[in-house]
Order: sequence, then C-alpha cells, then structure tokens
Amino acid sequence: MTLYSIGGVLVESALPLVEVPERRDGTSDCVIRVANAPFDVGGQEPLFDWKTDDGRTWMAGARHARGYLVRFPELAEFSLSADGRRIDLFAADDAPADTIRHLFLDQVFPLARALAGELALHASAIQTSVGAVAFVGATGDGKSTLTASFARAGFRPLADDCLVVRANDSALVAVPSYPGLRLWPDALDSLALGHEGTESVAHYSDKRRVLAGHGDRSADDPVPLRRIFVLAPDDPPGAPVAIAPMSGRDAMIDLVKNAYRLERDQPRALASELDRIDRVCQLSPPRRLAYPRSFDLLGEVRAAVLADIGHA
Repeated sequence: MTLYSIGGVLVESALPLVEVPERRDGTSDCVIRVANAPFDVGGQEPLFDWKTDDGRTWMAGARHARGYLVRFPELAEFSLSADGRRIDLFAADDAPADTIRHLFLDQVFPLARALAGELALHASAIQTSVGAVAFVGATGDGKSTLTASFARAGFRPLADDCLVVRANDSALVAVPSYPGLRLWPDALDSLALGHEGTESVAHYSDKRRVLAGHGDRSADDPVPLRRIFVLAPDDPPGAPVAIAPMSGRDAMIDLVKNAYRLERDQPRALASELDRIDRVCQLSPPRRLAYPRSFDLLGEVRAAVLADIGHA
C-alpha cells in the first residue's frame, strides 16, 4: 500500500497511481484495495445505466447493503462504502493499467468525495493573482481546452474535471484535484503544447494526459475561490464573447446539474448538498460565460475572464 495525496485527501492505495504525488507520512482518509474476483454484494438497487451511442452500457451504478457498486463492463468494478472512505477495485485481467487509473481518478474518486460529504463539481479551474477561477460544464463543453489555454499563458491549472469547493464563514476555497489536463490531439496542436511528454488517458480514447506540477507538495493546497463561470452551450460563429450575471435559480440549477453524486433520492444527502450549493451561490454568485468554441478566440475569452475578476 502506498500513500498518495489527491485533492487534499490522503489515500492509501494498493493501486499504483503514477499521476498523483506520493506522501511519506500521514493518516489516510480513504483506502483503496484490490480484489481478485468480481464482487458478490447480494441484492442491488440500480441507480443509473449510462450507455454509449451504440447502446452498450458504459458505466452503471447500484446501491447494495454495504454501500455502492460502480461497474464499467469488461473493464472494472468499484465497490464504495456508504461514506466513500473505502473503495474496493476489481479489474479485468486484460484491462490496461492507464485505463483503470483513469476510471478511478476521473470517474470514481469524485463520486467517493461526494459520498464523504464534499461538494465536488464537474469543473476545471486555474489560479490567478486574485484567486481561483472555476469553469463548470458538462463533458464536451470545452473546460479542459479553456484551462489549457490559461496554462499555456502562464496560469497554474488546479483541476481538469473535478473541483472540490468548500465554504467557511465568509469565503470559498477551491481544492485542486490532481496535476494534469486531458486534451484531444487537436487541442494539443492548436495550443502548441506538443505531444512529447504526454501520456495515454485510456486505451479507448485518443485523449492525452498533460501532467502539470507533478510531485509538487503544495499542488493540492486549497486556494481562495474568486469566481465560478458556468459555460453556456457553444455559440454560433461570429457571436461575441459574453459574461453575464445569473439568477440565483439558474445558478442553483446549473451547479446541482454539474455536481457529482451517485443517487438523487436520498432526502438528507440532497438537502445537505443543496445547502452547500446555496452557500456557494451566496458567497460568490456564478456568472455565465458564452463564446463560440474556436481555438482562435481563446485569447479573447481569457482577456474577458481576467477583466471580469479584476486580475492585474
């Protein structure tokens, strides 16, 4: 077992996690164990079944007596305790190691943090002179590309796809996930990041992982959160880059929609999540960021974001 730091959490893992920094000491908040056989957890209550375009199950979740089961057929199964602090993994013999790490880091671990009571948003983020800036949106909305363009301009990336947001009495903090961004080859080329030194994300994807700040012991220190931008759908060519306030209702809906969770019908857990999201909206009201998805416009988008937050 090796101790790692992921998103401000110490994780003791039997699964080697080469993308995240190791720690020499500390008390683990989460334990990952590797099983030798698929899980026999008895009766299960299905929660979701996400399918690919050709109708195959890609990711399925279920509740069982001791917690939750998340399956990726023919690749891996993850059994999570009810509080997200223990994760058991069974991987198929022919499943590539990089794919298993991706499934854990980018799919399962954010769900575990939600079970542990954290607000984990489907968001990327960067650090500026006035605090962290988060970009919230669904898969394919351009979060990683926008974050990479800021990184290319000298800003430190904090998260690629999952950002934990915490609130204290008067402010918000962003907890970085782990070093690295996942980008399509055309984004690497257009941003002049190059392919050398990148790593495969998973065997079924052409995306490449660009590590940033790997091994930096301060890489998961919380950063004051300056602003959350909710990405609007892709605008048509010629539309202006626009930033606008959001109503409290719209902001709540978008953050709820983009929060990691395993199930939606537990009143106590949902009420707690809604309270956290409401607190976020009160302390730092999100804004809508709209722009046509064009690599040529990324400089203009960066300038608009930085002007909005008052970055010097």
